[in-house]
Amino acid sequence: MSGPDWFATNPLVHAIGLGLLHGLWQGVVVAGLAAIALRAIHPKAAGPRHAVLLGALILQLALLALTVAAVYRREIPESLLAADPATWPAAVPIPGDTPAGDLVRPLSDVLAVIRPVLPWLLAVWATGVALSAARLLGGVVSAARMRESAARVSPDLERRARELAMRLALGRPFLILTADGIETPVAIGWRRPAILLPRLLPARETAAGLDSLVLHELAHLKHRDDGVAIVQSALTC
Repeated sequence: MSGPDWFATNPLVHAIGLGLLHGLWQGVVVAGLAAIALRAIHPKAAGPRHAVLLGALILQLALLALTVAAVYRREIPESLLAADPATWPAAVPIPGDTPAGDLVRPLSDVLAVIRPVLPWLLAVWATGVALSAARLLGGVVSAARMRESAARVSPDLERRARELAMRLALGRPFLILTADGIETPVAIGWRRPAILLPRLLPARETAAGLDSLVLHELAHLKHRDDGVAIVQSALTC
């Protein structure tokens, strides 16, 4: 069997494709539940709100895996339909011979229309995932290079940043640096977090303005938004 033929008839390929189709309505349900939960949480409670959103993404991924596994168990018998019935395992039911056959026949008709193009839709989806993953990896590499070329800020600004971190009860060690190629302050890194400021910002901004900007980025580090963003980006590739 040639590569394209194998791809078009492989039961796992069909199971993943149908799992993604089911993921459309599952995603709507999960998003609705997340929206209800968010309405019950105070808008300023960043930690619980992030937990709800992250939990929704993990739940969506778990539902996809469970759906693919369930569909795959059905796809194996269906993949044998083109073979000699004498070669079927004894446990494989003959389609239409079950009491529920009449009930599922309309759905089977719909799937019969979708099934021929399902592998190629999956190929398009996989290409999009690969491009998104490459973009995410490129962003990680770019951030690492920017950090390596960054410079330390003045001792006075570093001291004020430490004092602000103590006020927030931030227990994570961090660096505060200036870098080229950014227009606004940004917190990067997970294991070794750092706050990057635009190279010329300390010279243009007042001390009070700098403290406000640094405090905002320190809050991101306190809530571990950097790690949450990485997980969310990976799950939504």
